[in-house]
Amino acid sequence: RKAADSWIVNIKELLRKMVINKTALKDKETKLKLKLVQAACCSVLTFSVRGCSITMREDDVLSWLNAMTVIHENVSLDFGAAGLSLFDKNLIRRVREVGMDIEKHLCSELNGKILDRFIFSHWSDARTGVTVRWESYKSHPQVYHTLFRPKDDDNPLLLQFDVVLGNFLVQGANVGRLPVQVVNHKDFTRAFSGSVIFECQPSAQIGTFITAN
Repeated sequence: RKAADSWIVNIKELLRKMVINKTALKDKETKLKLKLVQAACCSVLTFSVRGCSITMREDDVLSWLNAMTVIHENVSLDFGAAGLSLFDKNLIRRVREVGMDIEKHLCSELNGKILDRFIFSHWSDARTGVTVRWESYKSHPQVYHTLFRPKDDDNPLLLQFDVVLGNFLVQGANVGRLPVQVVNHKDFTRAFSGSVIFECQPSAQIGTFITAN
């Protein structure tokens, strides 16, 4: 697991440098993102312990949250089923099965401190305010939610996190992706089509976005 988590960090850094140095084509970026997904899958599969008990410390939970978020943001939002090979589709399917296997144990180990640690590392604006209290929905116990109160704004933001699927939302928007209506706008596609796009995130100011780095 430590090796896989190290691969995730290194590949993310490569992607970041490609954007900063403007050295990458979209095709090269896509191939690296697929490697990132495969590394995250390797990390998740270390939690596969059918028939055995599992012990999860705080860092183990954070490892799970980070890996599943990488998979969600780069498969569900980038590739989709059509963009994956049969091997990768089967890999993702096994990852989903692991999530179902450990869901109850994972949720029993979660607390506000762990979730706050995750958003501080994953969302650039997390340090501009404080969370109120993390709770899970009764109808979907794997989905946690809280209100985020920015220091310089009276308007709180709703944070939601499906800890099994890795779907983290700020005010309903995916972290790491611009809204579809922005990406599909003719001015955006004319300016950025075929190039590497900066990773963008919802900011603590409702309706605005910032780059992740």
